[in-house]
Amino acid sequence: MKKKLLTAIIILCFTMCGCNVTTIYEHNANIVKTKPPVINLEPKNNNDPTLLKALETANAEVTGLSFETITEIAAKNHESFTVPNDLYAHDMAQYYQADSGLLTQDEINALREERKKASRVTKEEAIADADLFFRTWKYAFAGYYMMGEELFLNARNEVMSQLEKLNGKISGQDLADMLYTSMTFLQDAHSTIDNKAPASTEDDLRYLYYFDFSVVFSKDDNGYYVTFDDGNWYYNSSSNPALRIEPTLLEDGRVVYCPMLMIPVSEESSSDSLTLVNGERTVDIWLNWTAAEDVSGTNMPENTQCLTRVTDDIYYIDYLDMNTQNGDVDEFLNTAYEAREHGVVIFDLRHTMGWEHWQLLHWIENFSGEYPAINETNMVRNNALRTLENFSGFKLVDIGKEEMYLRSSQGKLIKNHIPVIIITDKSVNSSIEAALTYLKTLENSIVIGANTLGCQIGGSVQEYHLPYSGVPF
Repeated sequence: MKKKLLTAIIILCFTMCGCNVTTIYEHNANIVKTKPPVINLEPKNNNDPTLLKALETANAEVTGLSFETITEIAAKNHESFTVPNDLYAHDMAQYYQADSGLLTQDEINALREERKKASRVTKEEAIADADLFFRTWKYAFAGYYMMGEELFLNARNEVMSQLEKLNGKISGQDLADMLYTSMTFLQDAHSTIDNKAPASTEDDLRYLYYFDFSVVFSKDDNGYYVTFDDGNWYYNSSSNPALRIEPTLLEDGRVVYCPMLMIPVSEESSSDSLTLVNGERTVDIWLNWTAAEDVSGTNMPENTQCLTRVTDDIYYIDYLDMNTQNGDVDEFLNTAYEAREHGVVIFDLRHTMGWEHWQLLHWIENFSGEYPAINETNMVRNNALRTLENFSGFKLVDIGKEEMYLRSSQGKLIKNHIPVIIITDKSVNSSIEAALTYLKTLENSIVIGANTLGCQIGGSVQEYHLPYSGVPF
């Protein structure tokens, strides 16, 4: 495989995010650039066709620069989803509680009725809506007890205390804001109050990913180092305690270690310094952070499951839509047969909205010959409030039916010799997060990108409206 092939991989992974990289570090007032060797990959019909082995072999000439760290990280990642253990099946029974008597049929009917937000409601109406709001969470939210009932009770007490102090009426929007603010503990991006995820009001629940690819480290037994004209300078400390140095693939095909941050929004950072040591000497290097950007889902092709591109031996799949009612599912599934004829597969999950992931499981089966399974325990709480009889062709529960059950499965690792690079960002959500989990069961797969949105606490959701104020949630 030619040098330009890996370069194409890395460009897809990073420059499509709209990243701008600057090179800046200083030693004795001179700008110095280190440049580890460029990796040239062999064709796929080599004795060992895997990208991991090719990268590891190519770096063997460089003292202390090993790709083994990356493969170890990947192996641990696989293990958590596939290796049998006693921890994955949590003791769900303690959260397994039915609350069928919390809502009356009239309240259920009122919650299902779509309505506009009221301009003003009385104090008594606001209190009634708030009471129904919190009873509905206890009745319908599967993670209620697992997350901790005391959190919901504290939120309820806070809201009721504020409403009791009211004189006169309150606007529907003010009540919506009050409910929304009280629920900032709810780190579940599937759930919304007034059409907003609760965690977004709390900066420390939202993390940003920053990188600086201009400062390139190697690694040996003494730590991470940069080579200047007068020897190796080792990483000692940073002005930001959240800084980490992680294995990184650069645009030009180099395997290196680079600084990165994943910090809360409230701790936004533009630059930090590193302190390097060489014996008793020290030098400071300044970093210019670049914030990772999500790939927007706007102006995407309609009625298309996926787009593919082939560059020599690289097969790139841009997964666009998980809704089986849009586009040709068979066309997507057939890409698995095409992908396994290539040396490297890039599976781009960015900007893909969730919906249903069964077709991705069949894609893995077509690609590998095995149907995937992960370590998983689900608690299902269906109840009379659920408003959809049919969700995209899948029967869930009849309206009014009460049903609770636990479901567990044991994962497995699927043998696979073709490297699969999975690209993510924080717009990855819902069923796409489930799809990502299943893709991790493939041997020789690597995930590149920022943390995902966080929709896996609860499953499919419906919108309800409070009867007096019309507040949606």
